[in-house]
Amino acid sequence: MTDNPYGVQTTYRQNPIVLNLKYFEDDEKRDSILNEFSSFNWENIDKEFDVAKEFHKNALNSTNSDIEQFPRSRVYSRMGYSSADLDRSRVAGLEAIGRNELCILTLAGGQASRLGATCPKGFFPLKLGYDEELKNCLFYLQALQIAALQKVANGKILWLVMTSKSTDTETRNLLPQVAKLAGLDDDQLMFFVQPEIPCFDENGRFLTGYGHILTAPNGNGGIYEAITPLLPDLRQRGIKYFHVYCVDNILVRVGDPFFIGTCINNKADCAAKTVEKYDPHEKIGIFCIDRRSPSDDVIYNFKHKNSLFNDCRVKVIEYSEITHEQAEERDPFTDKLMFRDGNIANHFFVIEFLEYAKYFTIPYHIAEKNIKVYDPRLKDTVVKGIKLERFIFDAFVHSKNFLIYEVSRDDEFAPLKNSDAVSHADCPTSCIAALEKLTSKWEKEHGCDLSKEELFKVFL
Repeated sequence: MTDNPYGVQTTYRQNPIVLNLKYFEDDEKRDSILNEFSSFNWENIDKEFDVAKEFHKNALNSTNSDIEQFPRSRVYSRMGYSSADLDRSRVAGLEAIGRNELCILTLAGGQASRLGATCPKGFFPLKLGYDEELKNCLFYLQALQIAALQKVANGKILWLVMTSKSTDTETRNLLPQVAKLAGLDDDQLMFFVQPEIPCFDENGRFLTGYGHILTAPNGNGGIYEAITPLLPDLRQRGIKYFHVYCVDNILVRVGDPFFIGTCINNKADCAAKTVEKYDPHEKIGIFCIDRRSPSDDVIYNFKHKNSLFNDCRVKVIEYSEITHEQAEERDPFTDKLMFRDGNIANHFFVIEFLEYAKYFTIPYHIAEKNIKVYDPRLKDTVVKGIKLERFIFDAFVHSKNFLIYEVSRDDEFAPLKNSDAVSHADCPTSCIAALEKLTSKWEKEHGCDLSKEELFKVFL
């Protein structure tokens, strides 16, 4: 560790930035940064940054020649299910919910920078047609589904929400109000905050704002570290299963009993909903199997757990990480894309998987961003910076009984990512259009008009 005039312990890499704090004219702001700086373990952070850089370099240079199509025997298609299969799944899901064994877990820590939102994404105002302002948001649609589901199942569902430093206060203040409007009780809500990690320049040195270190949520993979302290209490409450999804999907089927039941009936410890990828070059991650030798911790896990799904490494790779030829490769039996299982961040876990996750090694990925910083010599400026993110799917390699549940894109996936001004896709307008299209479809099937409250009872 390197000494400096301020008496804080730092590292060789970070010390130049600490020394530059002498240019701050405001002693209080400088002291605030130094106090915050002392709360981090910079030796560990420097190591994490170096590992992430190496991981990023290897990913860019990899041809992923050792990947194979995800086994079709472990893909369960909602569209291909018989009525009897659907009934069995539904019954198993509803019975678990009726026994209060299911926890809904919403990932709501993202900063929504592309959306240009001034509020957490779950509260972003959408044109849903309600007079009451708080009802015109994603969280209200999801609360309605939980209320409908527990009524059908005759149970009570615990709703767990993962926030971040930037979304926590507003989410804790507003979500109880939204939940109450949907008919939920206050004691059904629990919150926990995902970890933050500093933002860096290209050399791995921390960046500062005016009086604080710039940090960002450490990605949806932060769930494993963040939820660990809560698991003993959740187990005591009788929770066995978790439905985990990102808050930004307007078509998400919260606690979908068909999905939950399929996972239970097939003894999955971890699972994912997917949509079929049609365009070879669509910007969506895909599930596959990595046949390279697994790491030591994965081998240990395989040896100490019963398995239905041996000798496979579940992997999600981004669209940018496969070759042009791999992206366009076709399945000779179906003529569909070979790598077509699109990841939509919608997952199932058993509590044992999450309890064991504290032993997993989850890598950090590098995200290059333009970041507004405060330099005391230049004042406010924008630099090419780096944020480190963990991804929830990097733990799936440890699953022994992983399955995929394929669903219709039109029925279940319409994410809110961009502002209307930036893009015509994945924006408020496209989300509302997707919901209206689904509503119209169900109204035709049922021969009547459906309110939002009635809409979410249809698929149960």
